[in-house]
Amino acid sequence: MAAAVGKEEEDLWGKARKAADDLYELRDTFFPQNPDDKTSKLQQESDLALNLLDSIPPEQRKLPEQRATYEYLRGKILDVVPDYRKEAEDHLSKAVKLNPSLADAWLCLGNSIWKKGDLPSAKNCFNLALSKGPNKKILCQLSMLERRMAQGSENQAQMVEESIQHAKEAITLDVKDGNSWYNLGNACLTSFFVTGAWDHSKLLQSLKAYQNAEKDERMKSNPDLYFNCATVNKYLENYDRALTGFEAAALKDPSLNAFDEVEKILNLLNKLENLLRGPGKVKRLASLASTIAAVNVNSSYRRATVDVLSEGLNKAVAVPGKVVFCVKHESVTPLYFLMCDSNQICFILSVYGISNDAIKEGDQLVMLEPNFHQVDFSWKGKRYQFKSIRVDFIEQVLVNGKALPPHQATRSSIYAQHKPQSSSPLLYSSSGRQGQATMSSWSSWRTGSGSHDSGSSYAPTNTTNVNDSNRIEPIFRHSVSFQPTSDATRRDPWQMPDERVIRRPFSFSGFPDHRRTSAPVQIVWLESVPSTPPPARVVNPRFSGPLPRYTVQQQVQLPPAPAPAPAQQDDSRSTQDEENIVLSKLKREIYNPVPKQMTRRLNSYYRNGSSFNEKEKDDDGKRCAICLEDFEPREQVMLTPCDHMFHEECIVPWMKSHGQCPVCRYVLSERIRQTATSISNNNASNVAATETDLFAGELISIIRAMEEAFLWGNSR
Repeated sequence: MAAAVGKEEEDLWGKARKAADDLYELRDTFFPQNPDDKTSKLQQESDLALNLLDSIPPEQRKLPEQRATYEYLRGKILDVVPDYRKEAEDHLSKAVKLNPSLADAWLCLGNSIWKKGDLPSAKNCFNLALSKGPNKKILCQLSMLERRMAQGSENQAQMVEESIQHAKEAITLDVKDGNSWYNLGNACLTSFFVTGAWDHSKLLQSLKAYQNAEKDERMKSNPDLYFNCATVNKYLENYDRALTGFEAAALKDPSLNAFDEVEKILNLLNKLENLLRGPGKVKRLASLASTIAAVNVNSSYRRATVDVLSEGLNKAVAVPGKVVFCVKHESVTPLYFLMCDSNQICFILSVYGISNDAIKEGDQLVMLEPNFHQVDFSWKGKRYQFKSIRVDFIEQVLVNGKALPPHQATRSSIYAQHKPQSSSPLLYSSSGRQGQATMSSWSSWRTGSGSHDSGSSYAPTNTTNVNDSNRIEPIFRHSVSFQPTSDATRRDPWQMPDERVIRRPFSFSGFPDHRRTSAPVQIVWLESVPSTPPPARVVNPRFSGPLPRYTVQQQVQLPPAPAPAPAQQDDSRSTQDEENIVLSKLKREIYNPVPKQMTRRLNSYYRNGSSFNEKEKDDDGKRCAICLEDFEPREQVMLTPCDHMFHEECIVPWMKSHGQCPVCRYVLSERIRQTATSISNNNASNVAATETDLFAGELISIIRAMEEAFLWGNSR
């Protein structure tokens, strides 16, 4: 009989948990044509979930663990809406106090605090949760929060790099988790724009992460993944893959208006095709080409014409050319020019990281170490075929024989402000000469679901002319795509604090006011720097607790890392000996992978319309477990005694600081491992002390309330 009662009680709790999970699944995957349908559906399911939770008898909620689970589930269900709800935060705060080991309760509490704008406390909440043990969902959310907090900071690139490191930590916990790979892709794409929108390798890293995310079947329903991956391909000028990706995103979520992105790319391609095949330009080209031959080229470069370039980067090569036409299009970046070389061969030049007034029609250019690409594909029965050269940074081009001055370089920054689950992240982008920025405009997009990272579309804004009608704003996204709108206050009513779609920049005047079906992400392009910085936001430094009697006065912050003990400093020679012993146990060898078919790589999601639902069967082979980069054939690698393979520049610092294998924890130096563990334990104890201080006042409040109740009862 007792066993039957216990089973029935377990079933009730299990049904309540499933109802909460199903509610979030619905929020993240349901994208009807009419956003109001989603609102009504989620409200209906939320009420049903609360009724199911309340059906659990009070006697089954008496134990602290049961009470904690009840408070956690109730807070999670209430927090599914995009706007901040004090009631949800109170329930979640009770849950973590009753059972601090509830990782998902910490995650939901951090999201709730994030919604009300208290970012430091939200970060502190995530760090407190991680001090109790690693968790991939919390690491992903912390990674997104750090990208948001980078906005306005002096060390933006460093904070985004920390975001990337936390994203990689999440992947090491589960290398097959698509959402963790998706979060890393968004972080790398953010880094691309923060560092100036010219580093090609950041785009390639982002693309690789998105492709790994696609291998997780659970990500197949995420339209933001397709949208953001298409955005990366657009910047890589893989136009056919970008078109396929945007089309797939539009089919999965019509509210994304991804078909607009398809139309913009096709408009650009048609314009380029018409310019390249325009009539009546033979005489003009002959006149232009005659002047190109007189252009001097530095002797350290080999002079070449576009017809002899190799696909990709052409090192130590210089291509002189003449600007025939400046191509106007709907995006700010890149800049497009119709060029001709000394052989009268016309090609397209795309320029990144340079202001739009730096190059004019009739200018003579010398492109140093150009990145060449032969565009050749068909779309809907029409073939597009032309030669293209890409210039990524200002030092790569000479204009009329001179290097461009530094002030002609543009820089862009994008930040995802996820309003946790109730508002989509706001993406702030600062772009301008030498990194100067001021707020200019908003665009909102949807963010991803609660535990998913949102994607974001980023694109640098041209800052040289703030009145330029062609300026555009980027977009960030998450598991659901969101559209930029003219009203920054409009937000999708059903989305978590996640970055969402990563879009390219849009014209300021070209954003229709669409309601999004998932949390909107808003992006702001910051164009110039204000003379004085805006006042800092006053934030509530504490977690709101359920008891009104006690108020935490000090701000909750993680303590700084402790200084090294004198004994550790004095023992440097012994430590060096230990490190040498550890490194002597590592073995160098040449990586020789088994040959694989050449039909692999980037085609999994771009083959055809039907292939989007096919399971990815391709395996990328071995990769370094620290940097997560694939090993190249014939590359020198390091082997541990436990036969795990790493890059030398990755494993050597790791072994010096940890003394054990990062994969299987095989110990190579017990002393180094114990030192690393003691430092970690000290940090954890400091965090625990902060948490104890936070809850001590609540305990005092409870005792006072009990005293008052007792005295009040005796007075009757």
